[in-house]
Amino acid sequence: MAEKEQGHRHDIEYQALSSEISIQKRGQIFALIVSMIILGGSMFLIYSGKEISGSVLAGSSLIGLAYLFITGRKSDDTIDKEG
Repeated sequence: MAEKEQGHRHDIEYQALSSEISIQKRGQIFALIVSMIILGGSMFLIYSGKEISGSVLAGSSLIGLAYLFITGRKSDDTIDKEG
């Protein structure tokens, strides 16, 4: 009986971990797609003669992504320390 319960618990933990990994992969793929769209838009703006607007779009997007990456890592570290 205890072995079945332990096996079931392991299966549930494995499914939860697999789901979390899948969600993280999907988030990274969507972030890449959005980043490429923004980069393409800024390149289009620069190419069409709006250098300042294109540069601001690319720069602010890069800063925003770097900020999210850094703060995302910090929040993960604090969760690990608390849990």
